[in-house]
Amino acid sequence: MSAVARRTLPPLAAVTAAAFLLALLLVLVRLRWAPLESAAHGAAAHLNSLVAGHATVVSVVKVVTWLGSNGVLWTLTGLAVVVLVIRTTMLITPNQDVFRRGGRLRLGLPRRKAADRSDETATVTA
Repeated sequence: MSAVARRTLPPLAAVTAAAFLLALLLVLVRLRWAPLESAAHGAAAHLNSLVAGHATVVSVVKVVTWLGSNGVLWTLTGLAVVVLVIRTTMLITPNQDVFRRGGRLRLGLPRRKAADRSDETATVTA
């Protein structure tokens, strides 16, 4: 095994194990596994009892919950798209072009082939 493989294998294994555990947890949640559902309800009840007496904390929790709502997330996604489009159009100046080469989108001036540059090179003959 090469040094590169030995260096990159442990992080790959850790990410794979974490993805597997997350998938397993997702399946258990979707199947409404009783022990997991009971633990979730118990934790929610405990946290609710801690927060219930404090109006300020309840307001903060409501704001945080609202920030995670679909409307806010879609608005932020839309704003990010607009910012990126404006940023991209500002980066493309009139002397630049967006072109495809090798299946990838590239930004910049396209390279000219040697045959296209033949008019620029002069052959000196004596």
